Amino acid sequence: MRSFVLRARAAPTTSKALLEGVGNEAHTEILAHTMMNTMFVAQSHREDVVVHLVLESTKDYSRTITIRS
Repeated sequence: MRSFVLRARAAPTTSKALLEGVGNEAHTEILAHTMMNTMFVAQSHREDVVVHLVLESTKDYSRTITIRS
């Protein structure tokens, strides 16, 4: 199994702020690119992949989103 961890220090945890960060200083679009590159290869997809997206720009504590493929 392949595991990937992306620590997104500037990525907010609220949906509105996350969407507003696309193309701005936070560059939250990198999260989507990372998921695509870890799970998909040319003409297929990888099996047994785990991606952990750690969102750290928050007032209280970090959140981790885990995606299994």
